[in-house]
Amino acid sequence: MAACLLCWPNYADAASYSGGVWQTPLVNLRDRFLTKVARTAGLSLEATRFDVDLSRDRTIKVVAIPGHNLSPSARIRVRLFADAARTILRADSGWLDAWPAIFATADLEWEADNWWSGRVLAEDVARLPRSYLYVLPRQAFCRYLSVDLDDQANPAGYIDLARLVVAPGWEPLFNFSYGVGLGWESATLAETSLSGAEHFEERPPSRVVSFRLDYMNRVEATNQALAMTRALDVSGEVYFVFDPANLLLMQQRSFLGRLRQLSALEHVACNINGMAFEIKEVVA
Repeated sequence: MAACLLCWPNYADAASYSGGVWQTPLVNLRDRFLTKVARTAGLSLEATRFDVDLSRDRTIKVVAIPGHNLSPSARIRVRLFADAARTILRADSGWLDAWPAIFATADLEWEADNWWSGRVLAEDVARLPRSYLYVLPRQAFCRYLSVDLDDQANPAGYIDLARLVVAPGWEPLFNFSYGVGLGWESATLAETSLSGAEHFEERPPSRVVSFRLDYMNRVEATNQALAMTRALDVSGEVYFVFDPANLLLMQQRSFLGRLRQLSALEHVACNINGMAFEIKEVVA
C-alpha cells in the first residue's frame, strides 16, 4: 500500500482550453459546479478531444475528470508536453479505460459477462462514482496537456465532462494512521407522516474520509499540512487519493472534495507533529 495523495491546487481552474467540437464551452471545466458541463457536439475522435495551456510550467502528479457520462467501453489518453507545438513529450498515459477493472475474478460468478476482465458493466455505472483519474508514475514539470477521448458508442450521442483537475500531489512521508474511516454520507431528507409512513427526498450521497497524519516532521507539517489548511480553508478543493498503488480500488476510493473543518497542528513529540483531516466529496 502506498501513502495517500493530497492534490492541490488545481491549475486547470485558471487554464485556457482549445480543440475539439463542443456544444457547451470547454471553459465550463473551470466552473466548480459539476452540473455545468462541457458537452461535445458528436462522438468523433476529432470532436472529443481538447488541449490545455496552464500559462506556465507546473508540477503535475494527477489529471482527473470528476464527473462525466462516459460509457463502460470508453477510453482516455492524457499527454503532457513541454512546448506549445506539442513535440516535446513529458508523459503519456497511453489509451486507458475510462472505467478500469474494479472487480476481482474471485468475487464474480463464472457465468458473469465480466468474469475474465473484471470490467464495469452498463448496469453497474449508475451505482458507481463517475470519475476518471490518472496518477503519473512520477511528477512531471510542464505547461501543455492534450486529452483525447474515444467513446464513439456512447448511447447519449455526446460526451459530458464536469470538471478537470490538474494538480501536484503531496504524498506524506508516513501514511495515515490506523483507524482511517471512509464512508458514504447521506443527504436524503426523511419525514414521517402522522400515520407513521416515511417519505423521502432523495439526494446524492457524498463520500467522506477522516484520517490522521501522526508522524510528520516539523518541516512537512508546516509547509504541507498547515499550509494546505490555510490555502484551502473549508471552501477550497483538494483531490484525495486513498492508495495510488491499488489500481483495482483507486477509482472508488479517490474523489474531489473539500476540508470539512480545519484542525490544529499538534506537537506530539520532539520533531513529530500530527493533524486530523476530514474531507467531504463534492458531488454537484
